[in-house]
Amino acid sequence: MRGRHDAEDCLTAAGEFARRWPSTGASERSAWLSFRAGDYDRSIVAYRRATEQDPRSIKAWNGLGVCALNSWLLSDRLDGTAREEARHAFERSLEVESAQPQVEKLLQDGRTEALSGFVSKAGKNFTAHLVLGQRGKVEFEFPDR
Repeated sequence: MRGRHDAEDCLTAAGEFARRWPSTGASERSAWLSFRAGDYDRSIVAYRRATEQDPRSIKAWNGLGVCALNSWLLSDRLDGTAREEARHAFERSLEVESAQPQVEKLLQDGRTEALSGFVSKAGKNFTAHLVLGQRGKVEFEFPDR
């Protein structure tokens, strides 16, 4: 299973880069890669580091919020600490930049409006809603054509 080893090598390299050359961008990128790999614990640690490096980073606060929200949902909504961390992270993000209606919509309704600007692994642009999925993940929902 070479693909799994490649992904782990990539995560390790991103984490090492963020450790050696600390910056908000490096920590946020390491966190995002961990999130995409499903390693939410590693992602949360990296997003926390990014918020410490730059308390005004909306990407870092929103990323931390999504990861903590996933942790809470995956605990069958029993992990109150994760729920509170998600709430705090989204509140901090909104304090930094209040004009984030999609963050508010995701928190209130569990679904955003259709958002454009996503890029697939094949490099193609697409539009999708973000929804809170069953297993706690924030997932894509594609609009009807």
